[in-house]
Amino acid sequence: MRAEPLAALAAVAFLALAPAAAAGDDAGLALQVSGGGLSASGPDRIDLPAVRLSGRPVTVEVPVGPFAVTDTRSDAPGWSLVARAEPPSDALGRPMAAGLVLVPGDAPAGLGPAATGGAAGLDTPRALMRAQPGRGTGVSAVRPRLRLTVPADTASGPYTTTLVVTVS
Repeated sequence: MRAEPLAALAAVAFLALAPAAAAGDDAGLALQVSGGGLSASGPDRIDLPAVRLSGRPVTVEVPVGPFAVTDTRSDAPGWSLVARAEPPSDALGRPMAAGLVLVPGDAPAGLGPAATGGAAGLDTPRALMRAQPGRGTGVSAVRPRLRLTVPADTASGPYTTTLVVTVS
């Protein structure tokens, strides 16, 4: 699929160069070709609400995003926006006995569903949004939710993790 645009570009460049060569020594041609790009953006920081344990697990959930994909590639090969996170850990690096869970958001019209089957743990990569070949050009955004059920025996203190979101 990519060979066709390159072949068409070579023909256009040849036709543009032929008259320039005939025009004399001062003639030249400048050509810049951009194939477009694929990028993702999202929030720099996500804060979950404070948890007060009282002998039972406590579940917190927050909306996050938007996470956006910008696809300016002319051949629209499709893409996947994927998230992953380790369980939160305390200041000493001890992980919590629970991990973040992705609650899918609604994908824009024409794009595949985010995660199928409802909420899914982020201990393995999970799709936030997908575009099949021929779809997903321009800017597409999704607003999922993150959920964490803090076990009742979790030690007090701040916990952090890194949510890694990639597009490919």
